[in-house]
Amino acid sequence: MTTGKKFNKRRNQGKKKEQTSNATEKILPENGHTFHIVGIGASAGGLEALEQFFKNMPPDSGMAFIVIQHLDPTRKSSMPEILARFTRMPVYLAAEGMKVEANSIYLIPPDKYMGIAKGSLYLEEVADDRGMRLPVDFFLRSLAKDKGHDAIGIVLSGTGSDGTLGIKAIKAESGTVFVQSPETAKYDGMPRSAINIGLTDFILPPENMPQKLIDFVKHYSANGNKTGKKPAEIQEPIQQIFATLRTRTDMISPITNRVRSSGGCSGG
Repeated sequence: MTTGKKFNKRRNQGKKKEQTSNATEKILPENGHTFHIVGIGASAGGLEALEQFFKNMPPDSGMAFIVIQHLDPTRKSSMPEILARFTRMPVYLAAEGMKVEANSIYLIPPDKYMGIAKGSLYLEEVADDRGMRLPVDFFLRSLAKDKGHDAIGIVLSGTGSDGTLGIKAIKAESGTVFVQSPETAKYDGMPRSAINIGLTDFILPPENMPQKLIDFVKHYSANGNKTGKKPAEIQEPIQQIFATLRTRTDMISPITNRVRSSGGCSGG
């Protein structure tokens, strides 16, 4: 496993280890399911939204958070140190092959695309400096592929439409989408683009997202996927039922037609 640089105030580490968390005990599934990984996309104005989000997210939620931002490729990002002020979770600058763990935050490095496969992060070089960069779409698509219906995507403040295609990918896998309410965003381009495709599950100010997210995951773990089956596996028996009904209908129709043509049914 590759170890990335960790940004966190040393005084918080002892507290984290000593705490016995009721929140984590309730949120983490008891049936052996893995924890939820939440992909968060943000651009211009995203720092304020991230601050409000993580200030209200407990450090022991049982989830992992991957933050994808539009960063200046020519400058070292100060986001790890800044974000560490708002949370007691450890904050990591992502590295190739880093294994994602619960109750942790991972940040995209500048001038990279980042994805996830089998629970580990991978980095890719940006191929064309002149083209439009869509790092949020890139990550959310990989998250949808890796986690399927367990994927959770969040789109916060930003210009443009990055994140919209990623949301479509998550919803195609029956995942869950949160979007910042446009009126609370410093720049509402990304939130409005995401909302306009009509696939958003929750539209909220960033400070209200953590509790809704916790409630959703707790409910999901308790009720939403008790069988551990993927949506396609659940839908298959239903499709078989409809196929049987169609077959029986096809068998009945010729008999009905013969009765009608022989005058066996009268109008009364």
